[in-house]
Amino acid sequence: MITKSGFDDRKIDMARRLYAAMRHINLAAGGALEAHERVALLTVPAGLRPFCFLTHVEEADYYLAAAVLPNFGLYCNVCKVKFSHDLKVDLPQDVADAFNAYEMRSPLMGLGVATSRIDFSSSGLGLSLCYPKCCADMDERTKAHVRSLALLQFVEAKGGDFAAVKNALAAGETVPDGSTELREAWDRRLDRTRELFPFAVHTACDECLDGGVNSPTGLISQRYEKMTKIVAPDLHKAVLQSCEVFRRT
Repeated sequence: MITKSGFDDRKIDMARRLYAAMRHINLAAGGALEAHERVALLTVPAGLRPFCFLTHVEEADYYLAAAVLPNFGLYCNVCKVKFSHDLKVDLPQDVADAFNAYEMRSPLMGLGVATSRIDFSSSGLGLSLCYPKCCADMDERTKAHVRSLALLQFVEAKGGDFAAVKNALAAGETVPDGSTELREAWDRRLDRTRELFPFAVHTACDECLDGGVNSPTGLISQRYEKMTKIVAPDLHKAVLQSCEVFRRT
C-alpha cells in the first residue's frame, strides 16, 4: 500500500527489519563511508532502486551479510565489474588493446544486492545503480581521461618502447593513476555533493551541482533522505554527521 509519504508500507517495513538485522555488520569497515553504504543498501528493500553495489565490505563482513540478506528476499553475491574505457590516446591499437586487457584483469569487486537476479554490463553500471545519466557520463569521462593519461605516462616511462609496454602490461606491472585536472575536479565535485546533496550515494556532475535541489541528483538525495528518516532516524543523523565531518576535513 502506497501511503501519503509516497512509499510502499510493506517495503518500508522490510527496510526497517533489514536495517535492524544488519546493525552489527559493517558495510564499510566502520569507516567514514559506513553511513552512506547503509543508505545505499536500504534503497533496495525500500523499493527505490533494484540494485546496489557495495564496494567497501571486508571479507569477513561479506560472509555475514550474505547470510542475512537472502532472509529478506534479496539476491546477493560478489560482483566483479570489468571496465574497458574509451581511451583518448594517440598510440598503436595493439598497445591500447593490451592496456584494456590489463584493466580487465583487475575488476572492481564488491557485494551486489538486488531484488531479483539481474545482468548488467560494466558500461552501464552507473545506470544500473540508478545514477542520473548526466552524472554517470561525467564519471565515465573522468575515469577514461585518468586512465588514458596513466597509459601515456607508462609509455613514457618505458622510453616509448611499445614492445616493452606490452610485455610489462602482460606481466601485470602496476600502472598507477596520475593526478589530473579532471580527477581533481571530480574530487571537488564529491566535496560539493556531500555539502549540497548529503543523501546522494554518487558524485554529482556540474549540471546537478549548479541545478540545486531540483536537479536529478537533488531529487534523488531528497528521496533517499525521506526514506532514511522514516526507516532509521539514527542513520539519518549519522549521515548528516558524516557529511559535517567530511566538510571539515
